[in-house]
Amino acid sequence: MKKLAKLLFATVIAGSLLFSVTAFAAPESVTVIGSGWENSTYDSETGVLSNGSYEFKVTISGTEFTVDYSSPVTAANVVIPESFTYNDVSYTCTAVGSYLLAGSSSTPNESVTSLYIPATIATYKDHAFRKCTALKTVTFEDRTKTIAEGQYIFSECSSLEEITLPTAYDNINKATFNKCSNLKSVTLSHNTTTIGAYAFQLCTSLKEIVLPANVSKIDSEAFLQAGLERVICIGTSRLNTIGKKVFGGTPLKELIFTNPTAPKTMNATSFVKVPENMVVYYPYNAAGYDKSTFVASGLAETAQLVPCGGYIINISKNAENTVVNYGIINEESIALIALYDSNGVMTDVKSLTNTEDSVIFDTTDAAKAKIFTWESIASAKPFGVSYEYTVNN
Repeated sequence: MKKLAKLLFATVIAGSLLFSVTAFAAPESVTVIGSGWENSTYDSETGVLSNGSYEFKVTISGTEFTVDYSSPVTAANVVIPESFTYNDVSYTCTAVGSYLLAGSSSTPNESVTSLYIPATIATYKDHAFRKCTALKTVTFEDRTKTIAEGQYIFSECSSLEEITLPTAYDNINKATFNKCSNLKSVTLSHNTTTIGAYAFQLCTSLKEIVLPANVSKIDSEAFLQAGLERVICIGTSRLNTIGKKVFGGTPLKELIFTNPTAPKTMNATSFVKVPENMVVYYPYNAAGYDKSTFVASGLAETAQLVPCGGYIINISKNAENTVVNYGIINEESIALIALYDSNGVMTDVKSLTNTEDSVIFDTTDAAKAKIFTWESIASAKPFGVSYEYTVNN
């Protein structure tokens, strides 16, 4: 009997200890910054941060943390938390882990329709939001500091319709948006320098894209079999490389360059299987836009290279005004001419017409003039500057 009593007593004590430990490890309330995270709990043992609707596993490093997959997210609207405070210590969310919402490559997330990402996020790991097949909208709080982008971040988000990337998103990495078959609108950061391999491959609903002035390289198959009909490359001469099959198999009708210098390196298959009647527009008097170079890159012999815009013949000044004489290369792509004073301030803008070859400005402080190139006079949709003239006083 004594042995049995001792055993029973030991069992009761062990049970009490177990109950005590379990109670101590229960999730505790925390303060979380992020819409929908007002009544949250954090389990310090499991590292799970929950708002009652969905949860993420938190990996802490110093005062920063990464959100990782914890369990299937079934909520429609998801907000990545900006920070949380626990035991009087504040932690900032700076990274998003792989397959955050889907969990793995074999299990798509079919619930999440909208996603909000705070400006604190500096790192997106590979496959971060891949296979979120119901995701339609992504809202980034703008970030100006450096961002490290992984690969396949939004790959196979087949319901995604539009995306505007934050300022610091300077590298569209490998397959970032590939197979986003419903993607119709993309606004890249002006800091974008590289369009990675397969970045927009099979984005069949994407009809037009504007590549900012800082883009220097478009890597292999970046737009392979996308729905592109028009591509506009704006700005400077930084675009040096167009890789293999970049525009392969697209229904591309117009490739519009406002760059003063043609790309230095194009692969033999850069334009393979694009329409035979495609047109390449380039600025008047620009360098390197030779048809044979484009044909050697897969463009059909029947395609056209068309200089567009206009040019300034001379600028003359008298006691009362400034006269700008100009010529037109492509009448349908000219809209206006702007005059700048000695401080670089635009002082006046005049429309160009098909029947005149000069415009008069009511000023004598004229240091520079620019002719702006437009898609057409009727639509007044700008795609760059084709010609600039500096006045020699």
